[in-house]
Amino acid sequence: MSFPFLPRASVVLGLLTLSACGSSPTPPTPKGEVVQVTDSEYGVNFEYTTSRDFSYALAALPGYTHSAAEVHLLTLVNEERVKGGVCPVRGGGQRTYGPARPLLFEGHLHRAASDYARELAESGSTVLAHRSALTGLVPSQRVVGAGYHPLPPKGAALEFNESLAAEWLKSDPAGVVAAWKASPEHCGALYEPMLSFSHGAVAWVETQVHGQPVSYWVLNTAGY
Repeated sequence: MSFPFLPRASVVLGLLTLSACGSSPTPPTPKGEVVQVTDSEYGVNFEYTTSRDFSYALAALPGYTHSAAEVHLLTLVNEERVKGGVCPVRGGGQRTYGPARPLLFEGHLHRAASDYARELAESGSTVLAHRSALTGLVPSQRVVGAGYHPLPPKGAALEFNESLAAEWLKSDPAGVVAAWKASPEHCGALYEPMLSFSHGAVAWVETQVHGQPVSYWVLNTAGY
């Protein structure tokens, strides 16, 4: 497909924020506990089975590499979170966010982000949709499908966020963060406080589009 060439250092953004689920009212089964996910953004409802023994992956999963560029961008995001910031509000004004706990790297989120960054890169498009053009899956489904199966405390809401960016001609993590901070929705997601657990992962894939290098970034976060 064809699309207009973007000037140097331009960044195309995409964002999804949703509040998914609390602990399921469904009684535990011998095989685990069922968590209901309600994704009002896309009208998607599904469930997954987990247990209190679910372990978060604190390193990249087998077959996935946590690159220096990905570490750098997540570090920059966390530097912003721990100091707080001021975000523009659509329609005018500003909103101030206090310090928030840093995001802890989580391997299942990294798998979901990496797979989607690769899909976006293979498409060669800068139309950054959150619903996969290949599978039809939305971020909550992709993250859970990658193995992220926490059991939120009863009554707690599990929050999913996904931020996307595409850069032409150069890879600039600081420029991506600056672009997210300039966008009301992305800025709010950047500083989103989580009450208990805050996990996140960045994926980066660089490809050639019309003979020019393009970097695709995916930031998936989750917590409650």
